[in-house]
Amino acid sequence: MRYASVNNVMISALVSQSYKFPTHQAAQNLLEKLKAQFILAKGHEELLPQGKLKLWIRGFQLTEEEIKEGALGNFCIATIVQQNDGNCLIKCEKENTPPINHPMKKRKTARMPNWGHPTMRYIKNGGKFDRYEDAVESLYNLHQEFPDTTIPNKDRLDVMVYTREGKKKPETKKFRLNLKPVENYFVITPEEKVARPRVSETEEKPSDIIGRFTALALMKKKKKK
Repeated sequence: MRYASVNNVMISALVSQSYKFPTHQAAQNLLEKLKAQFILAKGHEELLPQGKLKLWIRGFQLTEEEIKEGALGNFCIATIVQQNDGNCLIKCEKENTPPINHPMKKRKTARMPNWGHPTMRYIKNGGKFDRYEDAVESLYNLHQEFPDTTIPNKDRLDVMVYTREGKKKPETKKFRLNLKPVENYFVITPEEKVARPRVSETEEKPSDIIGRFTALALMKKKKKK
């Protein structure tokens, strides 16, 4: 379960009011699908039987003033509206709520995420994605938020993570976030990238040492003869 975003195909169609259904039930079914995939506004689940849905959407109708206040999105109330011809549309209206009361707000500027970041926490806890596109979107949003410390690639994202384990001193670690299919859903698994120690040019390689010992052993045999 995750928060909605205008980058999602279903949400994009919702906020542009592109949905049109021949029956009220068909429109209600869409609201049910949205409820199953996205986090609803707290305390507003009872709106669904009334043909309404309230959810917070990242990137939805942001003003310059809201962005300055740290807003990342806005609340939307989706309502089924029946037309004179019998068809039903879903109207999407912005609800003005102070950013301080939003579920997600702009985090303090940081070069890299930590495991407290909403997306990183979801990944670490084994969060599931119903669709491949949704998992890709999560990786894309991470790269957009931390462009200097992430390297995107197909079905993966290399990322620098600020981490603290127990009472140890905070440190930076490299992780590869791999997107994988599992049965009928998708997951993103974190894999720590451990740096390989560099071999000094003056340091003897194991093969060189073995070769020298072999040569010395042969020389001793010849002397004995």
